[in-house]
Amino acid sequence: MDVMTAEFQVPSPLVPTRESYFVRYCKHHVDGTWAVVDVSLDNQLGYTSALKSCQRRPSGCLIQEMPNGYSKVTWVEHVQVDERRVHNLYKQLVNSGLAFGAKKWVATLYRQCERLARASATSIPTGEVYGMNASGGIVLTAATSFRLPVRPTRVFKFLCDKNSRNQRDILCNGGVVQEMAHIANGRDTGNCVSLLRINSADSRQSNMLIRQESCTDHTASYVIYAPLDIVSVNAVLSGSDPDYAALLPSGCAILPEPETGGSMLTVAFQFLVDSVPTARLSQGSTAPAKNIIVRTVEQMKASLSLDNEA
Repeated sequence: MDVMTAEFQVPSPLVPTRESYFVRYCKHHVDGTWAVVDVSLDNQLGYTSALKSCQRRPSGCLIQEMPNGYSKVTWVEHVQVDERRVHNLYKQLVNSGLAFGAKKWVATLYRQCERLARASATSIPTGEVYGMNASGGIVLTAATSFRLPVRPTRVFKFLCDKNSRNQRDILCNGGVVQEMAHIANGRDTGNCVSLLRINSADSRQSNMLIRQESCTDHTASYVIYAPLDIVSVNAVLSGSDPDYAALLPSGCAILPEPETGGSMLTVAFQFLVDSVPTARLSQGSTAPAKNIIVRTVEQMKASLSLDNEA
């Protein structure tokens, strides 16, 4: 039995996070079935906070071993929550169970198990793998959400296509995108990690790499990427401190619109405003970020609208 605190999120600034303080009980039954049950602690153990807006009533899953080596998972979500602050754009999604419900967690569990199975069965001939940390300093995060009358699978395919990257990514700036490495993370071809290189006439971008990870299931799809400087990457591969290579992920989340079949997108960017951690964020620092968000959304809408009409 464990006492846990969790924050459940939908990738959009229009949906409040759900925080919960609960106890988790796990039991292995004699027939081989595992039971995992959560229940909120409310104000017990002296924990008094604003978490009353999300209470986990008895919820959890049963995991049964099948004869073919697979597992059968039965999931139940029973939550009492205040949904008045959910934006109208996302209410259908939240009510459908695709945002916080059992459908979401089963799909996520399946995708993660598939990822682990692929990782354990695949030999990646890259020698050593180095981690790179987020850059120190003042980081500005900007995000917005909007809807598109285009199927989520079509939007995801567009965002993963390196040949259409010029139509929505300001990092390309007219350059040609080349995929240098590709590692599959599941049966769906969209579940993968890629290393991209921008071949640009602009000398400032000729040494830029992009590390990108994409994943998809019927509840959500993500395309997350971070620019990397080749000089910094080579330094890390030569044994330098990984902190030398700044990693600031940005990207898109695609959620289905249940009734219309369209998509709800969240676009988010991170910007290093100042490398000095003690610096202050000025009002003028937010204007470029807003402009980039607006331009990106406009380019995506234009490109997907034309592509949808073709």
